[in-house]
Amino acid sequence: MRIGIDLTFIRPDHTNGGTESVIKNLMKGIERLQMKGEMTDEVLFFIHTSLYKEYRRTFPSLKFKPYKMPGKHALRMILFQTLYLPKLANKEGIDVMFFPTFQTGLNRFDMPVVCDPNDIQFRYYPDNFSKAKWIYYHIFYKSSLKKASRIIYISDYVKGSYEKYYKRYIKDKGVTLYTPIDFRLLSKEQGMTENLKKMIKPGDYILSINSLQKHKNLITLLRAYERYINDFRDKGEIPEKRLILAGARCNSANEIDDFIESHDLTDFVTVTGFLKEEEIAWLYQNASLFITTSTYEGFGMTPVEAMAAKCPVISSTETSLPEATLNMVTYYENAYDDRALYEAIKSELAIKRNTPKEMKAINERREAVESKYNIDKVTADYLRVIREAAGVSDASGVAGDSGVAGIQSDTGVAKKGKNEDEEDLYRGLYRYSRERSEENGKKMPGSEEEFIEYVKSNPETDRQSLKERAIALSGIRNQVGLRKIAKKLPQGVQDKLRRVFS
Repeated sequence: MRIGIDLTFIRPDHTNGGTESVIKNLMKGIERLQMKGEMTDEVLFFIHTSLYKEYRRTFPSLKFKPYKMPGKHALRMILFQTLYLPKLANKEGIDVMFFPTFQTGLNRFDMPVVCDPNDIQFRYYPDNFSKAKWIYYHIFYKSSLKKASRIIYISDYVKGSYEKYYKRYIKDKGVTLYTPIDFRLLSKEQGMTENLKKMIKPGDYILSINSLQKHKNLITLLRAYERYINDFRDKGEIPEKRLILAGARCNSANEIDDFIESHDLTDFVTVTGFLKEEEIAWLYQNASLFITTSTYEGFGMTPVEAMAAKCPVISSTETSLPEATLNMVTYYENAYDDRALYEAIKSELAIKRNTPKEMKAINERREAVESKYNIDKVTADYLRVIREAAGVSDASGVAGDSGVAGIQSDTGVAKKGKNEDEEDLYRGLYRYSRERSEENGKKMPGSEEEFIEYVKSNPETDRQSLKERAIALSGIRNQVGLRKIAKKLPQGVQDKLRRVFS
């Protein structure tokens, strides 16, 4: 089966906030399932040429269909989704389309549509939007919900929101699937990049990672932090912790800049702008405290990532935040009460983190979120819903305990021949080995194509050299290590490996 995924919503300046992070994690999950041989479906990503090279570098094993269209982002997105994508999806043989946002164009598709519309902030905070933008959102949300065969809600809170405002369009369509999160970068110690060295002063800091939007309520955080540093100023001392605000500049950026300058906080507050994933991971890992003051979240990924990085978290109790953080962090009320937040900051910073009790609590929080939002598990759930929308049994696309599933005869796709099937096997082995090596801080010494070429150029009976080559390429020193990797692969792939390596 062929799945089409639309990436036209991504802005070239990466000001999409959490929606882009979510789709990147889903793409990582798809790549991981393909690497492990647990997915037989083809996935094609539709993307604008301005972003194609960047995403191709990030996801070299995924397939993209770049399109070229001039004009500003919003207009070209609507035109492409409405006039061109339905025809292009047909031409590419797409069986089901998945849209990671509410933006699906105004036309209908000949195949089923699955939509993850995210939250409906514009309904709760209409003053944050112009009248024209509010009408635009309302039209496009309604259009997407009406045409969708299945709707994915990123939290139970979001599900309740849609039941309140769009009940007539969502009946029997929806399922709650939490956001897939890639915790690998957070589990490995990151180095400080040159970019961070230029902007981050030495010393301890409090961290907030959010796009600079009004509903993120960062002025309340700045007011609370001002109370905190005034405790030191009154004593003629230098504040122990600085404040770092990391995230793309959006509709509240100028207000934040003005507040920092007018309240003489320039020496103590750093606003980083958009950062790379590795840089964000470093900030999480080295922060003394993470704070989110948001007044509206459909999910709330950043406090969850902070929990996984073993960083203490203070959160508001608004919307989905307690749900996403599993009611396991420190909360303050109400979200706009800077004094209450200030008191929470003082209390959290006073706690000694190296006691057995605290270390246990920190590890329990990390384990809870890593289990709940496991990227492989949640990605497989997304794919299951997408396949169900197309009327295809999930067993034929994502492998379960029984091993790699075959292709259903009713999909109209012929089964692969033996040579092509074996090539996929070795390609999957190489990719899975590469992933394990990277997790252990090692770099694969050869390319995937080099390995496949080596397999093809050696006679099938030359099994010992083949094993040695696979071991060398995967950075594993002995066959025991290779067998450990094989045990983590689906049963069907394990059986094939035994036949080839026996």
